[in-house]
Amino acid sequence: MAVIYSTTAKNNRLDAVAATIDSGSGAGYLQIGTTAMGTVLATITLADPCAAAASGGVLTFSGFPRSDTSADANGTAAAARIRDSNGNGTLAPKVNFPTDYLPSSVAAARPR
Repeated sequence: MAVIYSTTAKNNRLDAVAATIDSGSGAGYLQIGTTAMGTVLATITLADPCAAAASGGVLTFSGFPRSDTSADANGTAAAARIRDSNGNGTLAPKVNFPTDYLPSSVAAARPR
């Protein structure tokens, strides 16, 4: 059975995701890595807060485009994950590189 969420429910769920990303002591970050995150290729720091309130069932990250000016390693991008500033995993989106692409609203910089 398919589940269909109302726009309000989608917005509430997405706002909860953003709150989780922002729950650490600083900005959360996006990591791009090889298969199963075996090697982290790039780390992009998100804005803090990471996004404005979700609207229309869409969460748009703030401050994009961003980049990692000092990539962590070489390799083929195959996976991604988002963590809060304390390193706690918050989201592991399904990303198919190179056919999918990152949203134009995420931040860049290596976490401390």
